[in-house]
Amino acid sequence: MRHLVVALLLAAAGCTDLIELDAGLPDVPCQPACDVPTRCVAAECVMPPLTDVATSLHATCIVVDGASVWCWGGNESFELGVGDMLPRAAPVQAEGIPAPIHALHRGVFSFCAVAGPARDLYCWGNVSWNRANVGANQYETPRRVEAVTDVTDVAIGQRHICAVLGGEELRCAGINAQGQLGQPLEQELVDWEPVALPRPVRSVSTTTSVNMAHTTCVVAGAPAQVLCFGGNRWLQLGLDASVEVNPVPNVVPLPAEPVRVAVGQQHVCAVTVDDRVFCWGYGRDLMTGGPQQSVVPVPIELPPPVRVDVRHLEAVMLHNLLVSEQPPAVYGWGSGVQGVLGVSWDRVEPVVVFRSEDPIVALSSLEHTCLITGDAERTTLFCTGANGDGQLGTRDLGARTELTAVDPFSRR
Repeated sequence: MRHLVVALLLAAAGCTDLIELDAGLPDVPCQPACDVPTRCVAAECVMPPLTDVATSLHATCIVVDGASVWCWGGNESFELGVGDMLPRAAPVQAEGIPAPIHALHRGVFSFCAVAGPARDLYCWGNVSWNRANVGANQYETPRRVEAVTDVTDVAIGQRHICAVLGGEELRCAGINAQGQLGQPLEQELVDWEPVALPRPVRSVSTTTSVNMAHTTCVVAGAPAQVLCFGGNRWLQLGLDASVEVNPVPNVVPLPAEPVRVAVGQQHVCAVTVDDRVFCWGYGRDLMTGGPQQSVVPVPIELPPPVRVDVRHLEAVMLHNLLVSEQPPAVYGWGSGVQGVLGVSWDRVEPVVVFRSEDPIVALSSLEHTCLITGDAERTTLFCTGANGDGQLGTRDLGARTELTAVDPFSRR
């Protein structure tokens, strides 16, 4: 830092030749030395760029520089991937995941990473979807799922999991009690069976939390459509109330091609190619943007200001979040309980809960929300919501009601 200040002063005085001499001086080292994975830059320990984030019920994991996964918070189900059940206030590395790490996905008590040149799937924590196999229901450290490769998207439920392979095929595993794995109801346990869908298969989402309706939806086909299967208690499948469960993928009509779908606790939302958002299902806590305490049987369009260049979409628990690219912002609606929306009240219509001058790289939400802003050189992590296990990375247990900048690697 001293050399930079001197160089700037010399430049202002026109002494450029002295700048060249000074440029050859060694960097001032960091004292004490920086902890991995932070780096010493101008005598300061700085966090390397973050490329993804995922939030389970009690823990948070991030991808550092596309090469390693670091986690902190609660650990009762081995969510931190370090082989024990001790909670951590500071990040610890979930080792054994090869680079590059393409994406990070969360379950309620688990995480999965798409990693390595072959885009293999590595999971850890409570993997109760593994019941169809003779094997552990908990992975204490990251373990490769041998049944799948070339993974392009993943959705993790409480006792089931689905993965898109090569952008062409959907395979699922776990408990199929309501047909949420796209198999006949009499097939209770499923071991990575393919689901009959039109191709290509672009994305998948499924009910994350435990509730009375387990639903899975995909964006598939050409032209693209939203197809849903599983539980229909709250009309999430786009079918009428006479159908309680349906393992056969059903097309939910939308006025334009969908690009992404997100399944919440009792509702579904989709983004279309013309940057509009539609939701359907149970409207409790304003999840669908429709009347409270009512069931919205067909997709309804949310009012402006959501018609923006939409990228990420999260429909989780009782709330929803989406990201606009220009301008960089996060919109939220639904239940604001515990500050998960970044505001401390419920919203029936999407409102801006976060603005950024930098691009928003990643977003994840369950009972707490974290997002990453920045570019390839420098990023910032922001978190809000529940913090009873230190999952916000703030080194305390106090909840937050607005997205707050966090440095999980700080020595505080």
